[in-house]
Amino acid sequence: MPWSDTSLRRACVAAGLTIALVSCGDDGGAGTAENYCALVEANAAALDAPVIATQLDVDATLALYDAVAERAPLAVRAEWETLRAALRTAAAVSPGDTAAVQAAADAARAAEPAARRAADYTADTCGIKLSIAPPPMTSAPTTEP
Repeated sequence: MPWSDTSLRRACVAAGLTIALVSCGDDGGAGTAENYCALVEANAAALDAPVIATQLDVDATLALYDAVAERAPLAVRAEWETLRAALRTAAAVSPGDTAAVQAAADAARAAEPAARRAADYTADTCGIKLSIAPPPMTSAPTTEP
């Protein structure tokens, strides 16, 4: 299973808080470093260690990544969109579907450079250190001939 129950649960709680934060704000600061940094600062714990235990947690985490990707300045928007896509791929996995598990693992590995760039940008621009990582995945089981 790619996500632990504790990780899924934390992500959902944090994402729910983010949804409330984002829905109360206006779009005037979308794409500005100031708005991005404020959103990341308010959700740093959820971005570092999402808690995903239920489908609600998954939905909340996806909403958080959507909010960050939409608020990210152009300098880092593509990276967040890559991370969001990897998370969506992982969220769609059915545990018994080895092809889907492999696709999610591939998406997570492909997103690692974007995660590093997003973390570097956030540290340099906002002074916030994140250990952003795509969802942990394992390769689909292989069978020997």
